[in-house]
Amino acid sequence: LPAAASFKKRSLVLLGASAFLIVSAQFVLNNSINNHSRKFLGYDHIANIYRSLNPGDILFASEDAEVFGFMYFIRARGLFSSLTVYDKNGTYLDTSIYSEARKADVSIRFSGSVSAHMAAAARQRASALLQEKIELDIINSGRGRVFYSSFPEFRNKDYRALPYGPLFHAASKNLPSGASSAPLMRLVTLRDLSNNRYLDLYYRDVASRYYIQSAKISAVAFDPVNAAYYIHMAERLAHNIPSALNLISAVYFYDLKDVPAAISRMERIMELDPYNYSVLNALINMSLQPGSAKALQWLGYYYKIAPDAALKNRILLTIEKIREETQTPPAP
Repeated sequence: LPAAASFKKRSLVLLGASAFLIVSAQFVLNNSINNHSRKFLGYDHIANIYRSLNPGDILFASEDAEVFGFMYFIRARGLFSSLTVYDKNGTYLDTSIYSEARKADVSIRFSGSVSAHMAAAARQRASALLQEKIELDIINSGRGRVFYSSFPEFRNKDYRALPYGPLFHAASKNLPSGASSAPLMRLVTLRDLSNNRYLDLYYRDVASRYYIQSAKISAVAFDPVNAAYYIHMAERLAHNIPSALNLISAVYFYDLKDVPAAISRMERIMELDPYNYSVLNALINMSLQPGSAKALQWLGYYYKIAPDAALKNRILLTIEKIREETQTPPAP
C-alpha cells in the first residue's frame, strides 16, 4: 500500500509537471503572435493624420481604424480640438451636417409597387446623393482645407481627391492641386513592421494603406515603376484583405489606367467575399470597358445570387441589352 500510494503521488506530480510544461510551451510559442504590447500602428496612424493637418482644417472620417482612433485622441488626449472631424457613417463622431440627408431615408416616395430590396437600395442611394451634396457644399466653402481619411469616389465628376500624406485632399477640378504631398509621408513611422514578425488583419490592413498611398502618389507623379513597387509591398501585407485590395484596384483604375489589373483585384475580393454586392457592381462596370464577355460572366453570377425576382429581371434586361449591342450570342 505505501508503494502504491508513493507511485500514485509520483504520477500526479509527473502529470502536473507535464501539464505545466505543455501550457508554458504554448505560451512561449504563441506569445509573439498574441502580444500586442509592442504594436503602435493604431496610435501612430492617427498621430500621422493629426500632424498632417493644420488648425481649422475639416476632416471626413469613415472607417473604424480612424473613427475609434479619433475618439481616443479627442476624448482621452484632448487633441483635434482645432479641427472639425465629421463621421460619414454616423457612428460616434460629429454627424450634425447629415441630419437632413438621413431624413431622406424615410421620406422617399415610390410610384407603383417595388420590392423591399429595391426600395432599400433607392433609399440608400437618395441618402448617399444628399450626403455627397452636403460634403461638396463644404468643399466649395472650405477654401482648400477639406480632407478625407479614406478615398472618396465622388459621383460628381467636377470634384477630385488627391493623396495628401496619409489623407486625401478634396477640391474642385477647377482649383489647383496645391503643393506636393509626398514630403508629408516622411512623417510616417511603420515601426510595427520591424518590431513584429506577426501582424494580425487590422495591423496588416492599416500598414498596407501607407504603401497604397505611396503607390497613388507615385502614380499621380507619373512614376509607374515606384507605383508598382509600392503595390507589390502592399499586396505582400494585404493579399487577403478586401478593403486594401479595393484601394489597390482604385489606384490601377483611376491613376495607372490599367483596367485589367484593377479587375483582377476586384475578382480576388469576390473570391474572398462572394456576396459583396457593391464590389460586384463595380466589377461589372469595370468589365464593360475592355469587353463584354467578362461583364456577361459576372452578370450571370449576379443573377444567381440576386435576392429577389425584380432584381433578377433587371439583370436579365441588362444582359440582353449588352448582347444586342455587342452581337454576343446567348451562353449555351
